[in-house]
Amino acid sequence: MEETIARRVGRWLGIGLYVAVGFFYLASGLVVPVVPWLIILNIVWVVGLVVAWRASAERWWIALVSGPIAWVFWTLYVTVGENLLGWTA
Repeated sequence: MEETIARRVGRWLGIGLYVAVGFFYLASGLVVPVVPWLIILNIVWVVGLVVAWRASAERWWIALVSGPIAWVFWTLYVTVGENLLGWTA
């Protein structure tokens, strides 16, 4: 399948959005005080980046939805941690 300019731009835009959301994953040490939970969160982000990159080679739209999915996962992860484990900023 030929990669058009729109597909290429969509793929790179999606990966850029995913990396931008990664800032919140890296800054989560301010909210997630326990090291094992922080390591798990960052491993999930790295695995998601690899999956988004590899999957977007065939289906470029996967890269576009990976950023919002990562944002929703981070929000749920931190919210559940606050409610169940008492994490505070």
